Formats: sequence, structure tokens, C-alpha cells
Amino acid sequence: MKKALLLAFCLNFVQIASAQLEKVLHQTFELSDSITSVSLNIYGDYEFQKWSSNTIMVETSIELYDASPSILNHFVKKGRYDLVFAAKGAMLNLDSKDLERTAIKTRVKNKKNKNSDEIETKQCFEIVKVRVFIPDSFLVVDRTMLNKIVAEEEATATSNE
Repeated sequence: MKKALLLAFCLNFVQIASAQLEKVLHQTFELSDSITSVSLNIYGDYEFQKWSSNTIMVETSIELYDASPSILNHFVKKGRYDLVFAAKGAMLNLDSKDLERTAIKTRVKNKKNKNSDEIETKQCFEIVKVRVFIPDSFLVVDRTMLNKIVAEEEATATSNE
């Protein structure tokens, strides 16, 4: 009896654990020497992290619950999590392709009545975490603007550390 309960518990745990999908996406954006400012218009919350490179890299971690892998892959291919960039003179604009993320919904068979063919719509739970890796040569002015450190600011920043 104990073994049967343990087996049932383990199978239930596997089923619950498999309901979560995870994917990590990376996008990189080259910064030419002429770029002195970067304007950001990224959907949702994000954090900055400095790194020693001359590119901006955006890491998007996605967790999706109550959906199939094909649904997550569909939204990745459609560009739901993509960023687009446009350089205008010394300014680089980095924007989310999809600034209005509607809730992801799936259609599933009603589990309450196993004899019914009734289909219900269920909203998927989605967690998206974004980290923006910025070159050491740029300063965060605010959450929407980065500026390149000029030689004078660089000397001050180094002496203050």
C-alpha cells in the first residue's frame, strides 16, 4: 500500500513538473564607435548588468505554465519576445517588437466532466525575466537611456571606485 501511494505521488509530481516550460533567448546588438546613446523601450521589467564587450546582449528567460511546447515555440517564432533596433546618427533605439503582450490562452477539454466533449479556454501563466548586458563603456542614465562614457567621465568613474 505504501509503495502504491509513493508511486502515485511520484507520478503526480512528474505531471505537475512537466506543466512548466522554460526557454532562454539571447539577442545581441553591435554598437559602432559612433553610437553615444541608447534609448530603450522594452516591455515589462528588466535589469542591467555590465559586461566587458562592445555589444548589448539581451537575455530573455521565459517560463510558461499550462501550455504545450508548440504554443511556446509559436510565440517565440512570432517574435513575442524579440527586440528590434534602429540607429539614427549617434543614437541607437532598442524596442520590444511586441509592446502589448496579450495573455496566452489555450483551449482544453473540460476535466471536470470526463464524459463531456466540452472545450474550455484557459489562460496560461507566463513569467518573463529580461537582463540587459551593457558594455562597461556605457552608463545607465535611467531605465530608458544609456550614455557612452567619454574620456573625462571615465577617469572620474575610475577614480571614484
